[in-house]
Amino acid sequence: MRSLDDPVCGTVAVRSQRGKLLENTCSGFVVDSRAGYFLTHGTILSEQIEAKSRVFKELQSKSYCTGKQELKLLQLDVEVKLPRNVLSHLKSSSPNIDVSIAPSSAVIEGFHENLCTRFHGKVCSIFSVLPLKHILNKLMPSDNWEFGDDLSNKNKKEKSNSVVFHELLSCFVLIEMFDWTPFHSTFGIKSSSQNAIGDPVEIISTPFGGLNPEVFLNARSSGIISNFAGKGKILLMTDARCVPGSEGGLLLERSNTR
Repeated sequence: MRSLDDPVCGTVAVRSQRGKLLENTCSGFVVDSRAGYFLTHGTILSEQIEAKSRVFKELQSKSYCTGKQELKLLQLDVEVKLPRNVLSHLKSSSPNIDVSIAPSSAVIEGFHENLCTRFHGKVCSIFSVLPLKHILNKLMPSDNWEFGDDLSNKNKKEKSNSVVFHELLSCFVLIEMFDWTPFHSTFGIKSSSQNAIGDPVEIISTPFGGLNPEVFLNARSSGIISNFAGKGKILLMTDARCVPGSEGGLLLERSNTR
């Protein structure tokens, strides 16, 4: 089994199978290279989860939702796009796979300069990080914080969607990718409690999500850690540029140790 030192980042799109076609797209990264799990931000599901749904009630009461029946009710199509280096490791790990032929549902498509691998998958877990939720609720209370137009001008459904979006700010979504060929990753994740204000950092994300991955896939922006908030420095603030679609992107230390 081949080993990879660098993180594997990409973009994910989630589409609803029912009613009006709704699609959200975010950034994320492969958190488990052996089992094929991709981690992204909770707002990827802001259009698919309703305030009255069983999934939302589970999140509010338990801070997580892993029930197969509850998640199945969302009726989602999930697609993850990863860069060419993943495909090269698939080939190295499984010499019998011909890279000119798509293995099962992993569809290989060429962009202008990049080669992406597309994996279908499923949402297997949604979970909230409680210390992050506590500090976000303190800094941005749901009853007097709004992400768009003034809340008083919105109808009942729009207000309900705003409540869901606020709840998902502290959540993350774990996606299982189908037809995954495992490889070993030496990339490590550490607690932000070990960092200090002024530390140089870099963000790997895909601005605008899956809109134009041939241009924006795994773009990098750099900056410093500007400040912290919450217990254990759970909320990290940086001046590194983030644009819509970068949610779920990876924050790296700009040093030999990540």
